[in-house]
Amino acid sequence: MRIIIANWTDRRVGGAERYLESLLPLVKSRADEVVLLTESRGEGEGTREGIASPAGVETIQLDESDAFEGTRTKVRAVDPDLVYCHGFLNPEIENALQQSAASVFFLHGYYGSCITGCRMPKWPSPKPCSRSFSKACLLRFYPLRCGGLSPVTALREYRRQQRRLVSLNEYDKVLTHSNQTRELLIKSGLDEQRIRRIRFGVKREWSEPALSPREVPAWDEDFQLLFVGRFETEKGGQVLLESLPSLQQALGRRLTLNFVGGGPAESNWRSRAESITRQSQGLTVQFTGWADRPALAQHFLRAHLLVIPSLWPEPFGMVGLEAAEFGVPTVAFDVGGICEWLKDGVNGVMASSEPPSAYSLTSALVRALEDKQRYKTLRRGAEDERRKWSMEKHVDELFLEFERLVA
Repeated sequence: MRIIIANWTDRRVGGAERYLESLLPLVKSRADEVVLLTESRGEGEGTREGIASPAGVETIQLDESDAFEGTRTKVRAVDPDLVYCHGFLNPEIENALQQSAASVFFLHGYYGSCITGCRMPKWPSPKPCSRSFSKACLLRFYPLRCGGLSPVTALREYRRQQRRLVSLNEYDKVLTHSNQTRELLIKSGLDEQRIRRIRFGVKREWSEPALSPREVPAWDEDFQLLFVGRFETEKGGQVLLESLPSLQQALGRRLTLNFVGGGPAESNWRSRAESITRQSQGLTVQFTGWADRPALAQHFLRAHLLVIPSLWPEPFGMVGLEAAEFGVPTVAFDVGGICEWLKDGVNGVMASSEPPSAYSLTSALVRALEDKQRYKTLRRGAEDERRKWSMEKHVDELFLEFERLVA
């Protein structure tokens, strides 16, 4: 089987690209030929590294001039049996791929189901949106502060997402990792028979011998909280910061919060962190920038808890399972697809999202850390849950779909 794996960028921008990097070697081991096709070099993504692909995987980089015919010409040279797609900026490229072979789309986020792709109105306070995508979104866009203030931008982005929804209905199969995203797209107009939720896969990044002995962070030391991801308002870093003083008071312990990542909200978060730590003894907030895989492993080893304070409905939240490989439980708001893998009281604690607030996040953090035995149970639960999300099993399910379509 000859397979093209297609994505809008060849940079490590987010979870979709980390997934592709883990996927490529496994697909290469099962297919006759694998080609990675990318639409853009990810300009504007700063110093992000490229997606690493294994030996024998050719990369096709589309030019800015490539649209329908340009893409068709390059794809014909490969003559694929199947194209496995992950999102595009130019709809003409998407249409060309759909007409070239059997086509499968993996839905990582809110592609074709929200004007902004965030599903998070900001007025009167930020909270996840559960409405279906429709023309009514244009009427709500400005009053609910879903995006910018320009009606021209709202109309342009609505048309883009509307076209994406039409395009999704033209794939032979749409797959996703979350029942929440599946049900939302069906409500928005996607054919129910066309979309299927399959178990996601997270690559086992670190071998056991390289990390042993794995010791639980000492209970009598400072509690270490960890945030990993983009620094953007919808990621909830400011809510996490606001929860720290009351959390410290409730636990009576010193706390260290480590922000790993970067983004446009960093200056605001730094300013708020400085203000909070000046007023509260025993609180430390660190900003360590983006981390490569070995450095991230060290952050996980030192952490008592991973915190995912996202206000927007995270489609999945893969970082929680990456942390679980080290036995690190997660505390997160009950938004989006987080509930696919985070089981309250089993491998972490779920905070109420009605609405997501510093108060509900504090309550969840206290539940996770106030009792030593409960915390140990959460660590065991994190490791047990992580084992259920094997990348190899995910690829098994993928190839069942692939072979069925090609046949």
